[in-house]
Amino acid sequence: MTSLKPKMTVSAVRGRILVTAEDGERIGQWGGTECFLSRQSGLGPCLVVRSSRHKRHEGTFFQLVGLRRVLSTYAMEGKLTIMVPHEQRLCTVFIETVADVDALRIMAALLQDRSHWKDIEKNVACKKGRAGRGSKANGQGLRDPGAFAMPEWDNKDFYIDDAAAPDGDDSGVVINDGGKVTTPTSKKVNMYPKNTVSTHSEVDANSMASTMGRGPSERVAPSKEGVSWTVEQVRAVQLVRTGRNVFLTGSAGTGKTAWLLHLLQHVLSGTEGVVATATTGIAARIIGGLTIYAFSGIGRGDGSFDKIYRRVKSRPEVVRAWRQCKTLIIDEIGVLPVNIFLLLDAIARRVRNEPDTPFGGIQLILLGDFLQLPPVDSSSAVFMSEDRTEEKKPESNWCFDCPLWEKLRLAAVEFRQNHRHESDPVFAACMEDIRYGRYTRRVEGLISTCLGRRLSDRFGVKPTVIVARRQSATAYNMERLQLLDDVNFHRYASEDYASTPGYDLDKEVSLLPLLELRVGAQVVLLA
Repeated sequence: MTSLKPKMTVSAVRGRILVTAEDGERIGQWGGTECFLSRQSGLGPCLVVRSSRHKRHEGTFFQLVGLRRVLSTYAMEGKLTIMVPHEQRLCTVFIETVADVDALRIMAALLQDRSHWKDIEKNVACKKGRAGRGSKANGQGLRDPGAFAMPEWDNKDFYIDDAAAPDGDDSGVVINDGGKVTTPTSKKVNMYPKNTVSTHSEVDANSMASTMGRGPSERVAPSKEGVSWTVEQVRAVQLVRTGRNVFLTGSAGTGKTAWLLHLLQHVLSGTEGVVATATTGIAARIIGGLTIYAFSGIGRGDGSFDKIYRRVKSRPEVVRAWRQCKTLIIDEIGVLPVNIFLLLDAIARRVRNEPDTPFGGIQLILLGDFLQLPPVDSSSAVFMSEDRTEEKKPESNWCFDCPLWEKLRLAAVEFRQNHRHESDPVFAACMEDIRYGRYTRRVEGLISTCLGRRLSDRFGVKPTVIVARRQSATAYNMERLQLLDDVNFHRYASEDYASTPGYDLDKEVSLLPLLELRVGAQVVLLA
């Protein structure tokens, strides 16, 4: 049994601290085994990370004035993730602990409420009685050689622009938008002291869509060269600006995702309360948001409504996100089961105290193609009726078949121009025919050329069969394994973890958690 080292301060958290850059690079020298919050002279409020590599007077200082996001969903389990700029890079700091879970929860609460930053311990390393630990003889405390220097942080060194919004609760996620730090109440706090010039490089505020609401942005990212928007795309933007609920659809390659990214980065970047979500983790990552399940706090949506509602109410950050949300974007709406759609509506009405308004008065922007994959099976989930009571499963699993869809009065816009296959209009027309289930002569001609093609083994490797669903692929692979002569299975269990809590790796990665093979099986090695 190994004993833990003494903590630098009572509020410190010991465990594993990993740091990764925005491009996914892991920065080992910034990680460590202990972290704590401290208001350091010359730096301001900081998250200090220490490891055995640091000398007694050193540590890695992440200055909190640029704090982007705090993910505390799994703080009860000893996991916390924050996103903060450091040395001109946007970093993700993942903290995992077993010994100091309570201290981690306190840290998460402090990070999420800027008004309490004044209560953070000051110059932790050079307090009286600890001069020999983590401090120099000159009493300057811990040192981060690469840190940007700042005057002492206090209420006098920073100003709040109260004209930006009425007084209110300024707790929540802090977002850096081009030199300004804003909270979900859209109070603007200058990142640097008065009469000083920043030497920090600008962190791109458009690299990530806020999941808890956007504050005002004074930066506009450069538009893409050579992009000309269609009439439908321009009309969709105009509808969003008028506050209408919008349903955007179109076949694959018509620019739905490109339009959404443009909307987030250029149209809604100065609008508070915008939440970007998607029904799948991969789609959410593309738009810089999170899944609708994570945002809403409903988990998988299993159980009774009362149970799910209690789960939501037990998480203050989720309730705050619902109440501050003004515009909710849901990408890939086509695969969202109708019961989840109704459940989200019921939760929104209850949490926002708007029982008679669809989604509690939130503007909805829905994107997806109902002619692609159908909604996932939801046989075990709860179903809500229009009067917010539970009822039996609807006959249809499509969102557009429920009465709520009509009550939302969605303005539908269809993108028709296919940008993905502009160089091959015949192929694009065939794809459109197949999308609508039309068996035309051009489709027959295209498919017949594929059916008549001989696929022979090359170097003993059989052609790969492509199917639409993982279950079909698993069933086919198991069927082929059963045909092999070797009767012994070899099983390999994966050991995975997500650096960002809340991600379901089984849904994020198209790999099996348990791989079963036999001698002679055909495999694909990815390295």
